[in-house]
Amino acid sequence: MNAILGSSLASAFTLTPLSVLGQAFDITTFDTTTTGRWSSLANTTLHVPKVPNGSVKLDGAASSSEYGGFKEVTVTPGVNAWILDFPSDRVWNNAADSSFSFWLAHDDDNFYVGVHAKDDVVNSDDPNSQFWKDDAIEIVVDALADRFDNNTDNSKDPVGGHNYVNYQARFSAWDETTGAIGSATWATAVDWKYGESADLFGSGKAATGGWQMEVRFKKRMFESATAGNKLRNGYRMGFNIGMDDDDKTGIGTNGNKSRSQDLEIQYFWANRTRYKGLNAELIAGLTPEQKAGKRGPDSYLLNLESGIDSAGRLSHGGTGEIIFGDDAPAQGKILFLTSDGNAPINADPSLIALLRARGYTVTVSGPPATPDQLRAAAIGQDLVILSETLGSTSVLDPVGGATGIFSLKDANVPIISFEPYMWDNADWVKRTEDGSNDFTIWGNSGRNEADVVGLLDGGDSLHIMKPGHALAAGFTGKVKVYDVLYSLN
Repeated sequence: MNAILGSSLASAFTLTPLSVLGQAFDITTFDTTTTGRWSSLANTTLHVPKVPNGSVKLDGAASSSEYGGFKEVTVTPGVNAWILDFPSDRVWNNAADSSFSFWLAHDDDNFYVGVHAKDDVVNSDDPNSQFWKDDAIEIVVDALADRFDNNTDNSKDPVGGHNYVNYQARFSAWDETTGAIGSATWATAVDWKYGESADLFGSGKAATGGWQMEVRFKKRMFESATAGNKLRNGYRMGFNIGMDDDDKTGIGTNGNKSRSQDLEIQYFWANRTRYKGLNAELIAGLTPEQKAGKRGPDSYLLNLESGIDSAGRLSHGGTGEIIFGDDAPAQGKILFLTSDGNAPINADPSLIALLRARGYTVTVSGPPATPDQLRAAAIGQDLVILSETLGSTSVLDPVGGATGIFSLKDANVPIISFEPYMWDNADWVKRTEDGSNDFTIWGNSGRNEADVVGLLDGGDSLHIMKPGHALAAGFTGKVKVYDVLYSLN
């Protein structure tokens, strides 16, 4: 195999900053600290559809239809994968040498992962605990979504953790000789078993051009009795999936010994920027006030370095995010307007995934070029959501005019706007003649200068006056909404 990606695939690299069109791509020069699609919130946030019990068949033939409409995610080195800087003689030829697609789904009791791998040489000749040297996937799960900077190979996660599943769906943490748990890298607080009717099982096989595999995990392997988390109804969990490739050129039983390692390349779907040093020990040493101020101006997070590196691939903090679909999904269509419809930022990817997990059909768009286009886009929608990432004048008529009218002011569709600077243009609050936002006359947008303009009415709770109203969502009495005192409109 060659370390150089030839010019035949060069056109694919318009999607990535790693190379320039027409140039070859050398995987040994990949910068493990760089950002990319593997660190983008938009590309590493997914919702996991709920499917009927028993509908997923472990036959290796995963598909979107079987997995509740989950849209296939393809991971290819040099395009959207984070690549490990080991071994020193790592090699990769092209997508046919190694790349993969995956699907996710869940039912009442199980979480499913389906994989189709392109692989020109299929092999597994190492013990279970060393499947990372073979043709296998790697799964990292931050079951409690703490996003710690840890190493899941030695953190002994009570639920979730790190494992490998080889192309035959054999499991790394299971000792096949003794028929018992073989390592402490996976769900150490759960007395789990591997087998067709047990907690974990799968099916895998070589196929034309590669291999196909599906694996089923009982949800109890991710659910903590102490935390009370349940993988359903919008639950958010850290998740990562990677690929190991062995083409029989290493020192393994089937290898030709021409290379120093069986492993030719290891790469991951996600490796997000994380807070280095954020771990259970740090949290345990904080006062209640420090914990409550996590998002405040004196947050302990400000003292931590952040970044991406090789250690992140196995940490909670480097995982992507998956959100579990509802047991009884809602119906309805939502137009979600954000600053960039192709790559939403900040909290938008999580909110979009949550809405889809709830069952809504969400159309994501950047701000339309004209007011008429925005009004046309809103037709037939049950709700329009405006992201805080939007420029406030991008939804006005005329576009860009500070004193313009909100383009959907007269639209017969509900609006939720996280962008406060257009509230006066919609006549939701008092206007000023020049279009400036005078927070002292219509409420605090939550900006840092709120104290400067005299809005010092910080609080942490809402009081539900009409618990029967739909907006109360079943809450009654005093409901805490902020940890740090904040101003409420």
